[in-house]
Amino acid sequence: KNGTATGALGSLLRKNAPIAIGGYTQTLERSSFFDVSTPYSFETLIWCVPHEVEPTMSAITVLKIISPDVWRIMILLSVLVTVLIVVTAKGKVNERRSYKSIRKVVEVIMKLLLSITVHRLPKTKWPRCFFSSLMIFAVIYNASFQTYMVSILTNNELYRQKYSDINDIIKHNLHIYIVPNSERYFEDVNSPHSQLVKKSEQCFDFNRCLKEIAVGKNATILIQKRYMQSEINKFVSHSNAPLITCFNYHVVNYPIVFIMQKGFWGTKIINKLIHLAAAGGLI
Repeated sequence: KNGTATGALGSLLRKNAPIAIGGYTQTLERSSFFDVSTPYSFETLIWCVPHEVEPTMSAITVLKIISPDVWRIMILLSVLVTVLIVVTAKGKVNERRSYKSIRKVVEVIMKLLLSITVHRLPKTKWPRCFFSSLMIFAVIYNASFQTYMVSILTNNELYRQKYSDINDIIKHNLHIYIVPNSERYFEDVNSPHSQLVKKSEQCFDFNRCLKEIAVGKNATILIQKRYMQSEINKFVSHSNAPLITCFNYHVVNYPIVFIMQKGFWGTKIINKLIHLAAAGGLI
């Protein structure tokens, strides 16, 4: 800005170095001071966050697994069997007292439907018949329900990533790190990424910042994708589960170029070598 520069560009401007390599955004003002090669590669900035999952199914959702019609049938059948058992047991002298009480019969039926063992069964013919009918229904229902629940609980969709986009970063108030000098790519102040970058802290020790994300689970970082591809496997748990995950979408793409002092004698040679390497499939 105003003919001044810092970092690698400052070294070029002060003629302390003839060439620098890195991500560079060309502007009209910069073109007056620097020559830039043809891009030989491209880099991407991505958000990386703690790898945490959370269940997507609540107790209410589990109840919804059973359709309303099934609930109605179960309730209707339970009421009907309760009434039939109590009515047919009332006049039987040798029937257990527990099967002559509506409250006690309801307790027994609830145990039956929940697969809890009932130790004292009806003694007489008709109460025993009605009880046996409900028992057969309970066995079939419980077997079907348990099979269905196993299939639900082993489904990957039962869990979701706790952090899946920048809205989750904001929601959980993660501490924000960015790689040095990357804020120059966020001139659009209305961008949601720009809003996060404004609140960020530059990270000069990547290993420390990544450990804070992996172990402390209270931070996020905007970092180069290629760097993370080589480093992310270093941050795993004892069971080899990842401790850091990165969002799939790219926040910023920028070219990697050679930046040279204005009028540098080797500019054409560097561009020619880049073209030859690209033509040969080396880059």
